[in-house]
Amino acid sequence: MILCLLINSGHFLFAQEVKLELGKKTITLNDFFTVTISAVSDNNSKPDYSSFPNIKNLKKVGSPTLTVTTIGGLNSVTQTISQRYKATKEGIFNIQSFSITVNKKIISSEAMVLSVIQPKESDQTGEVELYEEMLKSANTKQEFVDVKEDAFFALTIDKDEVYIGEGFTVTLALYVAESNKADIDSYKQSEQLAKIINKLKPANCWEEDFGIREYQAVPIILNKKKYATYTFYRASFYPLNTSTITFPKVGLTMIKYKIAKEETDEKQATYTTFFTQEQSVNVKNLPSHPLMEKISVGNFRLEEEITSARATTGRSFKYIYKITGEGNVSAINLPVVASDSLFDFFPPQINQTIGFFGNQETGLKTSTFQIIPKKAGVYQLKNYFNWIFFNVKTSSYDTLRSGIKLTVHGSDLQNINLSTEKLDPVYEDILKPNQDININLSRKTINTWGNIGLLVLLLAVMVITFVKN
Repeated sequence: MILCLLINSGHFLFAQEVKLELGKKTITLNDFFTVTISAVSDNNSKPDYSSFPNIKNLKKVGSPTLTVTTIGGLNSVTQTISQRYKATKEGIFNIQSFSITVNKKIISSEAMVLSVIQPKESDQTGEVELYEEMLKSANTKQEFVDVKEDAFFALTIDKDEVYIGEGFTVTLALYVAESNKADIDSYKQSEQLAKIINKLKPANCWEEDFGIREYQAVPIILNKKKYATYTFYRASFYPLNTSTITFPKVGLTMIKYKIAKEETDEKQATYTTFFTQEQSVNVKNLPSHPLMEKISVGNFRLEEEITSARATTGRSFKYIYKITGEGNVSAINLPVVASDSLFDFFPPQINQTIGFFGNQETGLKTSTFQIIPKKAGVYQLKNYFNWIFFNVKTSSYDTLRSGIKLTVHGSDLQNINLSTEKLDPVYEDILKPNQDININLSRKTINTWGNIGLLVLLLAVMVITFVKN
């Protein structure tokens, strides 16, 4: 038998054509009236259909029967499912229109008039009697074989002990052995998984969901045995306190078909539930440190870029400080640098990128600074750019320091009159108010001295006029 896992909807959508047919308009009390649905598909998967209707003055006989027809030489399969009815009395009966849902498609019958008559004395034993005799000889029950499934449902965790803030990854998946012979199928998969995942998520953790939406079979080998793995959920969690994190036992219910003991296509649908095991993760506190409640935890490294290691006073340059690695990148607080007598630091542009590779969350957080030096000299940028974190590889605190040595040339700037010629556009607006202030101050100075000059000239004219008189 073949495992038929439904990827998203939990229902088969393979039917290309679906039909509903009613039986003969006139039958005897010895005959059956039939309601038949047929679906054309490109595989042997059993159609998903709703219940056959109850019809007044008729009663259902037995369970629906399935007939599979394969057209020779073509990859096309017609599956026919029929429900038999026996009239309870003779007469003329109106059968109202009804609907049956097949593979999410609703098909409706036409209303009809059914005539049920007495069989003639010369008629041989009717179809109903033959069918009832067959049921009696089979003790009214078909025998089915329950094939043991070779599969398991598991929640795996990559770490059983972590520090506060250290990430660990959980994976929820169904593993089906290549040697599996049982015919199992999904059942309300989306609805079940939503409840299961909600039950698994711990309240005392920051979650980064890997966003798995398609459940494709991935081959793996476990203990030298081949499996197809269907991963339903994967996420990284970062503990917020030292409370032990517990993942409860959860179950996934699936449809399982029993196979008829005789060589027929008839199956009996049952249910089976696969359970995970309860698991827990122990959380340790970080070693004592003044910043232990604020720092990030993980395995990080520093990458940096600079326009040039040689700069000129009054001319801006760009410096990029990047933190990359494994950990909760979203929670990283990058260095905050204040201007001083040597440099002006403008507010940085901050960007982050998060990716998921295998069972790890990795990412990159970047600060892009625009800096203007104000005094010539040789400077170590590590005095301004350093970032402390707890390194899970060494179980100790670590600092990522800039390794760039900057040489600044030019005259010392006592009174800053910054030029925006070399600044990125985002920084130009920051400096415009300062420029406007300088321009306004210059205009006021000119006006003041102009007024003083006019006043002196007026006084001189008055004095000369007075002397002449």
